[in-house]
Amino acid sequence: MGILAPLYFAGIVLVGLPILFHLIRRHPQGKQAFSSLMFLQPSPPRLTKRSRLDNLLLLILRATAVILLAIAFARPFLNNLMASDKMSANGRKIALLIDQSASMQRADLWEQAQKKADEFLKTITPADQVALFLFDDQVHPALGFDQWNKAEPSERVKLLKLQLASAKPTYAGTKLGDALANVAGQLSEIDPANRASDTMPRMIELISDLQKGGNAEALQGHEWPANVVLKAEPVAVAADKKTNASLQWVTQTTEEGTNDDRLRVWVNNDAASAKDQFTLTWADKDGPIPGADPLKVYVPAGHKQIVRVPWPQTPAQTAPASRAAPQQSVAGAQTRMAEPPRTPDRLVLSGDDFDFDNTLFVVAPRLDTFKVLYLGDDAANNVEGMLYYLASDLADTPRRQATLISRPHEAVPEDADFAVRLVVVADAPNEATVAKLQKFLDNGGNVLWVMKDAQVAGTLGKVLGLDSLEAREAQTNFSLISDVDTTHPLFAPFAEARFGDFTKIHFWHHRVVEVTAADATTPKVNVLARFDDQSPFVLERGVGKGWVRILTSSWSPSDSQFALSTKFVPLMEGFLKRRDEVAVASQYGVHEPVALPPLAGAGSDARAVVMPDGKRIEFGAAATTFDGTDLPGIYQLEMNGGRTPIAVNLPPGESDTAALAPDELAQWGAKLGAPPKSESDKTMERRRQSEDLEKQQKLWRWIILCVLGLLGVETLLAGSLARRAVIQGATT
Repeated sequence: MGILAPLYFAGIVLVGLPILFHLIRRHPQGKQAFSSLMFLQPSPPRLTKRSRLDNLLLLILRATAVILLAIAFARPFLNNLMASDKMSANGRKIALLIDQSASMQRADLWEQAQKKADEFLKTITPADQVALFLFDDQVHPALGFDQWNKAEPSERVKLLKLQLASAKPTYAGTKLGDALANVAGQLSEIDPANRASDTMPRMIELISDLQKGGNAEALQGHEWPANVVLKAEPVAVAADKKTNASLQWVTQTTEEGTNDDRLRVWVNNDAASAKDQFTLTWADKDGPIPGADPLKVYVPAGHKQIVRVPWPQTPAQTAPASRAAPQQSVAGAQTRMAEPPRTPDRLVLSGDDFDFDNTLFVVAPRLDTFKVLYLGDDAANNVEGMLYYLASDLADTPRRQATLISRPHEAVPEDADFAVRLVVVADAPNEATVAKLQKFLDNGGNVLWVMKDAQVAGTLGKVLGLDSLEAREAQTNFSLISDVDTTHPLFAPFAEARFGDFTKIHFWHHRVVEVTAADATTPKVNVLARFDDQSPFVLERGVGKGWVRILTSSWSPSDSQFALSTKFVPLMEGFLKRRDEVAVASQYGVHEPVALPPLAGAGSDARAVVMPDGKRIEFGAAATTFDGTDLPGIYQLEMNGGRTPIAVNLPPGESDTAALAPDELAQWGAKLGAPPKSESDKTMERRRQSEDLEKQQKLWRWIILCVLGLLGVETLLAGSLARRAVIQGATT
């Protein structure tokens, strides 16, 4: 019970008036003279008990009416005791959200976070419900509300502390906005099985370094629940340790690296840094590489600049390969080269206060050298032949050196000529060459057979190991490629719609190869591309340990526009790959999935990844990505008999460690908890709440009705008593 105008309670003293009136006895005022009484002495009426009260019920009614009238003027209201008791009994529903991203590895930030969590847990009451969430680039529930409620009240805080003690910072990035939206959504949900918790205050207790690189702006893409408030508890490094510089990868192209044999990296220096001079050193897992001179760099505070770092001269690198850091790494070539004892695989920065982001892992560039044997009668300078365009495609690049060997189709190549990556057959070879081709295929060689006419079908059938193979010239003015199997490694570069349009390439002549139904349904003969008349353009058949791929039309200008199209070079690159070669991107971030290339062929289902800590993870042939990049370092992808190194580094945003003010979270949509109020503010707030309650309840109206009712009863009772007194007086 509360009142807005307590001074009106002074009116209760008026209740004494009815009592006083009841106690006062008045002498009769009127006099009637009788002649017979004139000789008698006057005598006043005798009062036996002056304190005696008559008609107590009438007195009680009048006094009650006065009391109720005073209460009505005092404007009473009822405190919502039931709701208050209910909320007090239910307590609060709190989500403890703690940052465990890579930036929390700085200094003692993680220890500070644990201390703040301990201080918060001291404020927990038995009626509160608490859940623990950890987050980096994902939200990791550590202790749910169900687990908290099922545990004994005396064990709940201990259970949460046990979960927190087993946690530690990861190497992942920070997605603060998404984490807040995720947890706020879970916290706002109403449990149908526990409707009593609907009225519980809901709050997120955030403990984080609130770095600007934490993607807090993503919060604006979510609607913040109205029943959830956020309280941020930032942790910060010591004032004397503010310098943080970092290394980041710069994507490099072949053109950029042609005349520059240095690796390009970003060096970022935080705006609050007190230092501007740093050192870059090549190293491996055992430390700095001997003979690799450190590079001094100058980066002012708050600046970011590109630094060109020379690759260390080691036996693993040749001059052409050191021109650029490749975007793709080829395992087949690497396994054939002798690895030196010390190969640099990381660039280390020194000179700042925090080393969590000072190492950039890189895949050292390698030179891919190979030979190609061409069996045909074309002259190298004949622009109407195929050899001219093949030689142009095999020109040296910073990533490879190719040697082209040409032999006439009548001549029998030497055995040394077959120590090549690929054999291109343009004209039907003789019997001796066919025998060498079969031996080459049995040993795992690769053959590209280009059908310049239909007469080569018989010889091709012998190489393929087929009893018969029939071919004929297509009877069309020109044909277009209408169907391509982009799931095959050969056509994987054309998987995107913008690259997969082959309809602009005209083929004036092509051969129709008859593939029997039995062969077409087995993995031995695959049709990888078709013309618009549904006849095959590219066929593939495994022979021995190698494969034969067949083009039913040549790339000479008299047959097609293929050599002049943008599809020729990437398709030839696919033909030049060995079966044990795997092309994947060489740079990834922590928790970024690695896209796995398709397997080279049937039966090649042994795939695994060796983690930087030496752990080996195997996965099946159906896997398209590897999602276990939890640690920065060099991963080794084992696939198709080779090993491909992959560099995984911290996300760049983790190095942006400038502090974000908690109030900035409100700009992105978060509802922050109200700041502490002064005593006067609290008094005014209580007064306002009381007035709102009194206006809602309006108890004074009911009290006035009660007063009117009592006065009505009093009037009837008083009239009845007066009539009774008159009657009694008349009878006496």
